[in-house]
Amino acid sequence: GLTIAPVDGSEPARQTAEVGVNLRANRPPGGGRPAPLKLALLMELPLAAQRRLVRAWLEANAPALSISFRLIEKAIELAKGSAGGKVELAAGLSLRRGRQELSLANATGGFASEAGATSELGDYEYFLALPGAVEIRERGTRIEACVVDVREVAEDERGQLLDAEKIPREVLVRNWRAGDRYWPAHTAAPKKVKELLGDRHATGTEKKLWPVAVGASGALVWMRGFAVPAEFQAQEEATKAIWIHEIAGMM
Repeated sequence: GLTIAPVDGSEPARQTAEVGVNLRANRPPGGGRPAPLKLALLMELPLAAQRRLVRAWLEANAPALSISFRLIEKAIELAKGSAGGKVELAAGLSLRRGRQELSLANATGGFASEAGATSELGDYEYFLALPGAVEIRERGTRIEACVVDVREVAEDERGQLLDAEKIPREVLVRNWRAGDRYWPAHTAAPKKVKELLGDRHATGTEKKLWPVAVGASGALVWMRGFAVPAEFQAQEEATKAIWIHEIAGMM
């Protein structure tokens, strides 16, 4: 829930708890302008309470956004900076620092709605820590990145194992987009994702929402059901590796 337990009986702690409880209740009907986060309240709190308050505020105003520790730290850094600062989030959302408050806005400068990180067309984007897990609400599934013992993975699935030393500590999981290209190991050259899915006879919503993972360079490092690119693949002699896979149902 959104309740923030006070760490002591002080007035700031009590106010923080009340804000956490009431953030969602105070939002206007129909998902209008999200409630801003007042900097005066945030900055008088100890760091642990600041983190709890930022998480509660983001959960209330952008429920589809994947909220990581890294994102919370960026929000706090933004709050400590000068007015006019901005942090880009997933799917065109941004976090903006005004003179007295933090606010959420979409790509057009308008305010974020209840859709959070989901666009009108059903596209989605979620940050995934490696290792870690994230729910993909649009698919009704979750994607997990686990450290595994290579010997315990079926041979026909080992082509999907990633070298932990060659991949970033965080990737962006999203549905594929027009123009995306992917190069599975042991194939001659990169191919358009559209063609790869055509070869699998994927159609309709399943095809549109097929998940991929994007690394820091913008290149695809994973695609569900395909071998990972050779440059990121775990070596044959490896004993441990990262395995990204999709699991039906959400936590």
